[in-house]
Order: sequence, then structure tokens, then C-alpha cells
Amino acid sequence: MQQQTHPASAVVVVIEGLGTNLVGAYGSSTAITPTLDQMASQGVLLDQCFLDSQQLHEQLRSLWTAAHALQTGALPWNLWQAFAARWGGGSRVSGLARLLTDSPQVAELAEQM
Repeated sequence: MQQQTHPASAVVVVIEGLGTNLVGAYGSSTAITPTLDQMASQGVLLDQCFLDSQQLHEQLRSLWTAAHALQTGALPWNLWQAFAARWGGGSRVSGLARLLTDSPQVAELAEQM
């Protein structure tokens, strides 16, 4: 019997400006965040993030590329093209990446990336 392989998948949750005191997975006894808590219990929970820039778009670029803002500051970079280069397909890889946000600023930055 041939083993069926599935493409790797990941859900990355970045919440700007949310204190750890507001999320149960970080030890809050008063926070009611069952969905985040369940996701954290089944994945990797990071508890420190050191910013290398004051600009949100540079912070996000550093998170996605693992390159310091000073290394990438002068380089053009496009989030969707990075996905396409890694997994093939068009500039918007259908069904591969979705951005869910309630922040107009993040949505605008994603369109620029």
C-alpha cells in the first residue's frame, strides 16, 4: 500500500498589540480565549518577539523572511510572490495562503507585499 502524502500546512497567528494577560494560553486565569488556547495547545507557542523596526511592514517582513530589517530594507519584497516562488503557481497562489485580519492597516500592507 502506497502512503499518501499531503502538502505541509501551517496556520500563523500574529496579533499586534494584544497583551499576554488577555490570552488563556499564556496563563491568564480571566481570559476567555478557547479557540486560541486550543490552537496553542496543538502547536508552537512563541512567547518572545524582538522587533527590529518601528515600522509595521518591516516587522511583518522580518517575521515572514527571518531576515533583519536592515538586511531587507532596500530590497523589494512581495509576500505573495514569495509563496509562489516556494510552492509554484501565479503571483496569488489560489487556496494556498489566506490573510484574515480585522486591521485595515495590515490588509493594506498585505496588498503591498
